Amino acid sequence: MNVVKPFVVFALIACGAFNAQAAEIGLAEMVERDVSGKIGTTTTKLNVGDSVQQNQTILTAASSSALLRFLDNTNLSIGPTSSVVLDRFVFDKNPSAKNVIIELTKGGFRFVTGKQDPRNYEIRTPVATIGVRGTTIGFFVEPGRTSVLLKEGGVTVCTRSTNSCVTTNRAEDMIVITAAGISQPRPRGATEPDFKDWCSDRGASCNLR
Repeated sequence: MNVVKPFVVFALIACGAFNAQAAEIGLAEMVERDVSGKIGTTTTKLNVGDSVQQNQTILTAASSSALLRFLDNTNLSIGPTSSVVLDRFVFDKNPSAKNVIIELTKGGFRFVTGKQDPRNYEIRTPVATIGVRGTTIGFFVEPGRTSVLLKEGGVTVCTRSTNSCVTTNRAEDMIVITAAGISQPRPRGATEPDFKDWCSDRGASCNLR
């Protein structure tokens, strides 16, 4: 009889857990200047064509940006001095609800849905939870404040503190969430930039697809 020693079993389990955490979910399609990926305590420079992984944090430096393309052809553009956690990603032909969770920690972002049902995406910030419904959206995440700019499609935005929600289908609507509450959708103000202008003001081109 073959006996598998306990430390071998532990090693196999640990290896499996590591592989699950390191599942590739897409790639870096564009990288401008200084962009890095962090898993655990390991941080590496991110280059064009590099894979991005579940549970990875993507960070951009000043005047830097990145465009990530996920397995379902969803695109996430990341502006300068920004941080996002690719928390959970499951893509199959018959997905259950909320199979993708992305945590936008700080900075500016542009999200464009791909082949997967957009309702499977949940986007979180420190103060808001955003439900996607076939959409292009801009996000601007500051301490205690998130601004959501709908460019195309529809979006539902909820506060994380009270779960108060608002929905809009009107392009160029802005919704602002703070610890104090959530605004009603309103047209973007003349002095409020969209994502590309926001990037340009910070020294990055943020090339979009």
